[in-house]
Amino acid sequence: MTIPPSFVTIKTVHGVEVVERRVSLTDALSLEMQAIHVSSLSFSPIHPTEFYLLLPPLSKRMPFLEELEIVVRQSPSSKSPYLTMPSLELPGSNFLLLETLRLDGVALSMTSPFLTSLRHLVLTNYPDVQPRLLITDFMDALESCPNLEELEIRHYGGIFSTDTEEPRRPANLERLKKLTIQEPSIIISLLLEWLFVPVFADVHVTMDLTCAHMDMTEDCFGNLFHVILPTAQNMLPIRQEIVSIEVNYADNTYQVVGETPLGNKLVIEASFSADPLHHPLVRSIFYESILCQLGGVFHNSHVIIASFTGDLNAVTEDGWYLALTHFPLLLRLMATDTSGEPSSAVEHFFDALGHSADHARPMVSPHLQAICFRGATWNDWLWVYMTLSMQSRMRAGAKVESLWVEARGNGVDLEGKLKNAKSVLDAYTDKCSLLQM
Repeated sequence: MTIPPSFVTIKTVHGVEVVERRVSLTDALSLEMQAIHVSSLSFSPIHPTEFYLLLPPLSKRMPFLEELEIVVRQSPSSKSPYLTMPSLELPGSNFLLLETLRLDGVALSMTSPFLTSLRHLVLTNYPDVQPRLLITDFMDALESCPNLEELEIRHYGGIFSTDTEEPRRPANLERLKKLTIQEPSIIISLLLEWLFVPVFADVHVTMDLTCAHMDMTEDCFGNLFHVILPTAQNMLPIRQEIVSIEVNYADNTYQVVGETPLGNKLVIEASFSADPLHHPLVRSIFYESILCQLGGVFHNSHVIIASFTGDLNAVTEDGWYLALTHFPLLLRLMATDTSGEPSSAVEHFFDALGHSADHARPMVSPHLQAICFRGATWNDWLWVYMTLSMQSRMRAGAKVESLWVEARGNGVDLEGKLKNAKSVLDAYTDKCSLLQM
């Protein structure tokens, strides 16, 4: 099989002028790159055999290099002979100005001090099956990069080894602005336990879940968040600053987004390799188990806005109630049901909101001011559910100021029915809008 030629993008500095050119890998390796003021190198993509050719030039000083990208084209075969490629070593003394390092399919050797000028580090697709880097060495190397602003690790966690007796020394990344991790939950847990992420950093973690290794039970789903979150609250302080949350369900992805008053976000995703939630019972168990964990994710936060989107037909009244009990300061609540017709999601939703002192359980979200529900399936009992819920909240001193419901249905004169229902609900809210989708 003929290997396609590889190319290199080179940026060089000539006074105040930056010149970019694209040359073949062979021509690039013939250049004295350390002598021609190279500011940026992008080897993307190259064949694994060509990676060996990069090692000699990258072992030399490149005092002007600010950006380095290497993408190695991996073989899809599990018997690939390139799984034992050597690790890339980048001595800090040779790359004094290097700010951006992006490696895809390359094993990186890291010791402290590492690249002290580094601002952006992206590591994806670790090419080996054996760990090569002690987690303690990795953390020490990161902490020796005082200007690090972005850290991205995707499918690279196989490089880390925990076979060390050294005490845990979390890396304090004081200037980090963005942390992205896409790994199995065990790797995410390891990294979050060892990284101190400042409160102003955006954090996005995606759990890659293999359905074949999940028993699809409540216990399994109920531990999804528990196993990845750091045990020490100060290790992920953004959790305590969240004021609004968005919960999104899709066919094979679950996502929860928390946002602070300053706009910083904590995003946690569970991404399945296939859709395990096609069975209604499994889907219901999954949704409710996740909802019950929201309080643990946003520990001691002051959430005032919450939004839920997806197939909400799988959420029972108890599921809504348990989810909302975590947020006693909630002011605005929005829900969008995408399950299609028919759906009982809206009835379960208002049943949970209507619990008051008249029942065995206390009223949820007693400060709630505005409710919006989109995608409700209309039936002749829906207005009764909503009226009873609003009545109950009013009696408990938790009157809702604004109620907005968008309904769908095939019944005759739906617009007239919504108008009649509004005339009843107007007595229990300051502003009521019932609209036909």
